[in-house]
Amino acid sequence: MLRGGPSIALLLLGVNVFVLLLPIGALISYRVYDIYLMRQTERQLIAQSVVVGEAYRDAYGLETERPPGEPRPPGSQTERYVPIEPLIDLGTPIGPHEPLLHLPVSPPGDSPEKRAGARIEPMLSRAQTFNLSGVRVLDRNGCVIATSGGDRNRCFTPLAEVDRALRGEYASTARYRMPSNPLPPLGDIQRRGQLRVFTALPIFSDGEVIGIVTASRTGLDALSSLWHIRRPLLGGVLATTAVLIAISMLFARAIARPMHSITVKAEAIARGEPATDFVPRGFTPKEVRTLSVALDTMTRKLRSQAEYVSD
Repeated sequence: MLRGGPSIALLLLGVNVFVLLLPIGALISYRVYDIYLMRQTERQLIAQSVVVGEAYRDAYGLETERPPGEPRPPGSQTERYVPIEPLIDLGTPIGPHEPLLHLPVSPPGDSPEKRAGARIEPMLSRAQTFNLSGVRVLDRNGCVIATSGGDRNRCFTPLAEVDRALRGEYASTARYRMPSNPLPPLGDIQRRGQLRVFTALPIFSDGEVIGIVTASRTGLDALSSLWHIRRPLLGGVLATTAVLIAISMLFARAIARPMHSITVKAEAIARGEPATDFVPRGFTPKEVRTLSVALDTMTRKLRSQAEYVSD
């Protein structure tokens, strides 16, 4: 007795489902990879902000003539490490491009915060040459006291991430950047992506926020990143194509080969020759197995009737 195998309908359904899920899986993978790149950009900004924050704490201590206090946030003074994890994920809303010209101007005057910011500002400008990040140090009022670019004496308090950092919480967000016109070619440094990641890291001293480090950078999007690895990616596409061809041939063979065997068997019976037994394979469709059993049954009955007539 032949075992039941998958039906032709099930095999065709499997092929169709595979073909349907392949582009869906590719779109999901593309989106997940895009978020991964944004989180990597955020990690880099966090690392840069921590270093800048510690430099500002030292400069602030020199201007106030007192040693820097405990750098850990309140409630974590007894912990050895206080890691800061990225917050951007698949559910993060993307904000519009935020022009900075409307930001209020900070009041004039001298202060230890401004003098401390002036101490580290040259370092921020030099570092931007290599890390491509825009970094600003804000005082406790959210006003710029050191910057790697412009916006000096502007106050960033209207921004949501700055407001959260002033309350002692690390915050991050993503916004659309102003696109270049015309659009630069793939591989150009200005074609890094359409989104810019913004972070705001509070600087603590004995549990008190003494300043904020804001950093921003346009990270690589998935398309630009894939362009940089286009050669190994092309190899992966070719390998995937080979797998698809192999799977298609496997399913086609699962249907065509047993049908060919049964056809040969039927032709042998029609010529009066002894038919070879049909041996089903693992992927032989159930309909083909049933057809083979029916053909064997019909052959036995015909031979039995022929032998009876002959006798």
